[in-house]
Amino acid sequence: MQAKIHEQIERTEHLIRRLPENCTDWVPAISGAWSVGFLLGHLLDCLAGFCAVLYAALRNSTRRTQTYKFEVDAYTLGTPDPCAGSNDANARSARVARHRRGIQPVPAGWDVKIDPEAPSLAAGQSIPVTVTATPPGGFSGNQTLNVNAFAAPA
Repeated sequence: MQAKIHEQIERTEHLIRRLPENCTDWVPAISGAWSVGFLLGHLLDCLAGFCAVLYAALRNSTRRTQTYKFEVDAYTLGTPDPCAGSNDANARSARVARHRRGIQPVPAGWDVKIDPEAPSLAAGQSIPVTVTATPPGGFSGNQTLNVNAFAAPA
């Protein structure tokens, strides 16, 4: 993986060297495209902290307009309990409690941005949603992040 990262850095440097001077305000004629300056800033942020970007579609499959809100957490399933473990009410309650929303928050220092933040969609409408996760400085390793979307009538 390290070799692939270095290859991508070299390719990015190659493309930057090919840019004419004073072109940072240029934006391609594509709907929603970023300017060269914004893209370069994003790439440098990614290289500085190795961020991850998820691009997904959000679809309102209901029959009425919905407004969506997003919540991000660090939920993981964890290790299953042994099959021969206790099954009394307290044990069941403890098993459920570790899966409750909000129990596994995003670790301190992480910056997670969602765009758009709270979209309203008409019935049947779909839009792209971008999630960018940037770790704290010096981070090394893996981090699970989950993005949850919740709808409410607009």
